[in-house]
Amino acid sequence: MKKKKKLLFVVSLILVFAMFLGGCNSEKINTQDKQQTQDERSLNVVAQVNGNDILYSEFYETLSYLASRYGIDVGAEIEEEWQLEMLEDLKDQALEQVIEREVIIQKAEEAGYIVNDEAIQKATEQFNEIIGRIAADIENSDTSEDSDRDYMQEALEQADEELAEYGKTKDSYIEEAAQYKVMEDFLEEILKDVASSDDELRDYYNKQLQKQREDGIDPWGGEVSLIQQPEGRRVKHILIGLDNGNKTLDEIKPIAEEVLQKARNGSDFEALIEEYGEDPGMMGNDDGYIVAPNGQFVPEFESTSLALEEGEISDLVPTQFGYHIIKAYDYAQEIVFTFEEKKDELSMILDNEKKTEYYSQKIEEWKAASIINRFPENI
Repeated sequence: MKKKKKLLFVVSLILVFAMFLGGCNSEKINTQDKQQTQDERSLNVVAQVNGNDILYSEFYETLSYLASRYGIDVGAEIEEEWQLEMLEDLKDQALEQVIEREVIIQKAEEAGYIVNDEAIQKATEQFNEIIGRIAADIENSDTSEDSDRDYMQEALEQADEELAEYGKTKDSYIEEAAQYKVMEDFLEEILKDVASSDDELRDYYNKQLQKQREDGIDPWGGEVSLIQQPEGRRVKHILIGLDNGNKTLDEIKPIAEEVLQKARNGSDFEALIEEYGEDPGMMGNDDGYIVAPNGQFVPEFESTSLALEEGEISDLVPTQFGYHIIKAYDYAQEIVFTFEEKKDELSMILDNEKKTEYYSQKIEEWKAASIINRFPENI
C-alpha cells in the first residue's frame, strides 16, 4: 500500500488556515473588533448553515488570507481600482469558503468526526513541535553568552504575543487546528476510494501523448512528460545576441556575417559555438536541440531548422534574441516512455482530478440539502 498523501487540493479549496505561527499571511484583526463581534453577534452574522451562525470574524480572517495573496491589505484604505474590484470578488469567495467549511464540519460531525480529546492531543503535539522549532531558531541565532536563557519559554512568550495580535490564544489555536485536522480526516475518508481505473489511465496516457506530440509539454502546466525524445531535426546553433537589448540587429550583423562565413568555409562548428555562441543552453550541450513542429522554439528558428538537410548550415536567422546560425545534424526518432513507466505519475494527477471533481459534487450536494442563509449586508 502506498502511504496516504495529504489532499493538497482540499486544503487549497476549503481548509484555509489563516493563522500560522512564525509567519502568518492573514491581516491582523483588532481585538476590539473581535470583541464587538462577540457583543454584537446578531449584527455580525454573515451567513447561517442549518441554523448555525457564521460570524464576521471568521469571514474576515478568510478574506484577509485570500487578499494577502494578491498583496491587498483589507485593513488599509484601498484606492487602486483593480484592488477594489478584486476585493469584491474575494468577498464572494471568502463567504462561500466559510459556508463550505461549516457544511463540512456538520457533515463530519454526522459521520462521527468530532473534536475529541484525541484530536486536541494531536493538535497540542503539533503546537509543541512548532514551539520547539521556534526555540531552536532562537537558540541558533543566539550570539550571547547567557547560558541561563530558557529558549522554550521565550518561544512560548513569542507565540503568545503573535497569537494575541490575531485575537487568539494558545487554546483557541489548538482548538482550531484540531477542527481542521478532523475535517481533513473526514474528507480523506470519503475520498479514499476515488481512483482511476487502468482503462481510464491508459486513455489519459494516450490523449496526453498525442497532445504532447502536437503541442510539446507545458513546463508550467504540471504535466507528466511522456516523450523522452521527440521526433525531429537535431540542430546546433550559434547565437549572436543583442546584449540584453542594448544592441540592434543592424549593429550585430557584421559579426554575425563574419561567423557565418567562417562556418561555411569549413571552420569547426563546435569551436565556433564555444567562441561566439551566446545561448547558455548550448554550453556543454553535446546533443544540441531536437526541433519538432510543435511550437517549442520561436517560429523563425523552428521553420528554418526543419527545412535544413543533414549537414546544411542556414543563412542568418533573425529573431528577438539576435542572429542564429543553425547547423542541421541527424533526424532523431521519437522515444516515448511506456505506460507502465509513467503509470504512477499519471495516477497521481488523474486521481487528484477525480477526487477534486467528486469533492466538488459532494459539496454541492451537501449545500443543496442544507438551509443556507447569506447576509451580504453584514459584510
